[in-house]
Amino acid sequence: MKIHKLLILIFIVSFLVNCGDDSKNPNDVFSILIKDAKKSYKTSDVLQVSITNKKNKTLESITYSIDIENVAVGNE
Repeated sequence: MKIHKLLILIFIVSFLVNCGDDSKNPNDVFSILIKDAKKSYKTSDVLQVSITNKKNKTLESITYSIDIENVAVGNE
């Protein structure tokens, strides 16, 4: 019985230690801002998008796509 209680205690402690604020939800880590957002755009319109990294996570790359095709990005 003592071993049973010890195993339960170890499980609970390890569970609590592993519960950090390391969220897997992208909305908790990043936010997207579209300047002057509209419901529809023409092909000649310029779309300004910014991504905020709320928790300073390391990013390897950012890719923009529309209908599965990559979109060219201009950095200003």
